[in-house]
Amino acid sequence: MEELMTVVELADYLKIKPEIVRRKVRSRQIRAYKIGKEWRFPKSEILNFLNNCLQ
Repeated sequence: MEELMTVVELADYLKIKPEIVRRKVRSRQIRAYKIGKEWRFPKSEILNFLNNCLQ
């Protein structure tokens, strides 16, 4: 099973604020899965997002 990150973990990883992560989820720039009341992010999706930003 692939590792999932929380909003706070992803924000720390990207060195941005958690609200910016949530905004990118709402605008569908980052794919996320809602589990209960929290968003979870597969590491592969984060790598795809970063690759798209660099192109």
